[in-house]
Amino acid sequence: MVKIDGGSMSKADEDAIREIELRFNEAWGRHDADMVESLADDAQFVTVNGAWTKTRADYLNLMQRH
Repeated sequence: MVKIDGGSMSKADEDAIREIELRFNEAWGRHDADMVESLADDAQFVTVNGAWTKTRADYLNLMQRH
């Protein structure tokens, strides 16, 4: 078990989260806008250039422009 903010997470949960992160990063590297499906509807994302999206739709729009 991994302790996070007073709670705990199983190794399986941690591995699943790391897999999502890996797939997201690989899709990002391919400029694959379809990865947006892995985000929650209210996901917020800030790029290194300071662009800030506050919804999945906003993020998709940003990815399709670049």
